[in-house]
Amino acid sequence: MTTMSQLPPQDASLEKAPDAFDEKLEVFLDEMVASSRDPGLPPDFTVRVLEARAFAPWEVRRPSAWKLPAAVGGLLLAGSAGLVLTPFLKLGPGTAVLVWGELLAVAFGRPVAALLAAAPLLPEAAARVSGALPGFAPWALGGLALLTAGTLALTLGQLGGRRALGAADARRG
Repeated sequence: MTTMSQLPPQDASLEKAPDAFDEKLEVFLDEMVASSRDPGLPPDFTVRVLEARAFAPWEVRRPSAWKLPAAVGGLLLAGSAGLVLTPFLKLGPGTAVLVWGELLAVAFGRPVAALLAAAPLLPEAAARVSGALPGFAPWALGGLALLTAGTLALTLGQLGGRRALGAADARRG
């Protein structure tokens, strides 16, 4: 049987051999369980532990935690359905389609128009900011912006890869 003295000391660096340490610890725990004289846990042990465990509101294992979010989501869905159907009921289908078309044009067109209007002003604004700040501050702000954009792109890339892997697993299974 393995004893604790055969395991690496606690202050040993886990970076050197984390897998070896984990493997030795797992073997040690397996041997401790195998050599135990205790007949084992009662069959309802897991249920009793889960029932006695404190419940946090952000957990999803109890249906009662979903009552309020489901009610709020249902009210939002009903409200948005009411907003979508109101033009049909009050104005008629032709006018409703025109209103929706104008709303979509404004929702997507205004940000693009604002970006195009601001694009010529960006170099002047950058020059003024760099003139008003000490020598290293514009570079630091630019570096921070690039770091943030890179982190966001990396995160979105990894999320996209995980979704692709999940879709591939779903197709196989």
